[in-house]
Amino acid sequence: MYELNFYNKDTEELVMEIELKGLSGDDVLRIFGFALEGNCADVSPAQLSEIEACVGYTFQKVESDISICEVID
Repeated sequence: MYELNFYNKDTEELVMEIELKGLSGDDVLRIFGFALEGNCADVSPAQLSEIEACVGYTFQKVESDISICEVID
């Protein structure tokens, strides 16, 4: 499973965390060019748009830094 983390640009405090249940490992590999393998990566606006297309949901455009993490149970 993957999750998006939104951080305040000024304080770097976690503002919001969203589970991405509709995003597959193949989607991540296509969007980022590598597998996360339990790690995190920064998300650009273009990558966020591709994630939105995969999960069928548009995220609120807030001024924040965004990362994606693979959560391994």
